[in-house]
Amino acid sequence: MDITKMPNERKLYLARWYFR
Repeated sequence: MDITKMPNERKLYLARWYFR
């Protein structure tokens, strides 16, 4: 999945990865 194309999705993805 291209999180780069989805800023919102990328934020959620990074949030989950950072706040795992």
